[in-house]
Amino acid sequence: MHVLVQHECIPQAILGMDIICQAKSGMGKTAVFVLATLQQLEQIDGQVSVLVMCHTRELAFQISKEYERFSKYMNNIKVSVFFGGISIKKDQQTLKTNCPHIVVGTPGRILALAREKSLNLKHIKHFILDECDKMLEQLDMRRDVQEVFRMTPHEKQVMMFSATLAKEIRPVCKKFMQDWVIHWLVLYSLCLGLFDDGCMFGLKKLRWFLVANVSLCLEVPLLLVTIPWFSEGMFVVKPSEVLIMKCSKLAQAGAAAITPSQLPHLMSVGFLSFKFPAPQAPMEVYVDDETKLTLHGLQQYYVKLKDQEKNRKLFDLLDVLEFNQVIIFVKSVQRCIALAQLLIEQNFPAICIHRGMEQEERLSRYKQFKDFSKRMLVATNLFGRGMDIERVNIVFNYDMPEDSDTYLHRVARAGRFGTKGLAITFVSDEKDAKILNEVQDRFEVNVGELPEEIDLSTYSRC
Repeated sequence: MHVLVQHECIPQAILGMDIICQAKSGMGKTAVFVLATLQQLEQIDGQVSVLVMCHTRELAFQISKEYERFSKYMNNIKVSVFFGGISIKKDQQTLKTNCPHIVVGTPGRILALAREKSLNLKHIKHFILDECDKMLEQLDMRRDVQEVFRMTPHEKQVMMFSATLAKEIRPVCKKFMQDWVIHWLVLYSLCLGLFDDGCMFGLKKLRWFLVANVSLCLEVPLLLVTIPWFSEGMFVVKPSEVLIMKCSKLAQAGAAAITPSQLPHLMSVGFLSFKFPAPQAPMEVYVDDETKLTLHGLQQYYVKLKDQEKNRKLFDLLDVLEFNQVIIFVKSVQRCIALAQLLIEQNFPAICIHRGMEQEERLSRYKQFKDFSKRMLVATNLFGRGMDIERVNIVFNYDMPEDSDTYLHRVARAGRFGTKGLAITFVSDEKDAKILNEVQDRFEVNVGELPEEIDLSTYSRC
């Protein structure tokens, strides 16, 4: 099942097409952009070609490790990950002495490195946002992403991925896309004979030109001109030869933006014959039927109880349930620290991860959990998106998430790649019950009350 999104997207991504992809959690979206960019990568020393941004440091670290894993048998591909919480001087030194081909990071640190010229984005050919809705919905993070985007070349591939992609945020995503029907130059003066036949011509001989937001061909007798927008130059194609004119300062020569509705007027001058190829818009993969976003191998239950009863119930369940690894989600840093300490006191192999930690400690604990050194993780929403820990088969919502999107991302930490898993949510008040009802209505999933006994085969991969 998880190969479907890869089967649909990877061939188009390898061809360089812009992509917006929504697919359920655990279905291999990361592999789409990792494999596609590695396949297209041109290794040039001192140049960063691929930029991947995501919303958390741990996810950035995970993605960088996926690049390293998939490029293991490729020669000399350099991957670096940059994020806040640690000294920026280390990042600056890496970029100066061992410049990577692929950079993964969080928007704030990427922007800081780009602003102070340590990170050169002028050679970026692939621009990727993972968990794009999270970054673009938060205005401060969106501003950082937009500023970084403006520092990259116009000509590049853009790919965006998430499990949840509301219809309201999709137009924002598309604004980053080129539509492949991008600015083409129509050299009207060519029709007036302002060029020397078979010779290179200069800007001074161009009376005026237009920059159109549609793809078009300009046909005149014995001459076909198809001119895509490049910052370095434009290509004049004749039946017998190719003439290249450098025009990096083209915009200074006097361009006027036109819309498709104005083109009939241009055609009426009698010199021009326009043809409109079928536009190739970005590839868009959405799940508008939100019932398909839930994981079929995931059993989901709730427990109704008072807030002060949560600890005892959690301990009881951990005693009777068979688990490989468990993630317990809470709503605040304080509760995260306190619950982890309680679990340790009860001799459970628990660690916690939250935003209040030093970055080195956060990464150390992430690695411990990832490597199966610890089997139980207490976390805030920091760990709720994108994190792929393959042995996790039980997720607890100790505190109810704030909305149905967050619920979906949290419980998807179990039951990934079509495997079995169990999600148990504690419901302690009317607000919790309302969110749970929203989850059931939106995704058309039945979250039943936790039974006295649960069949091990329904949630264990063993």
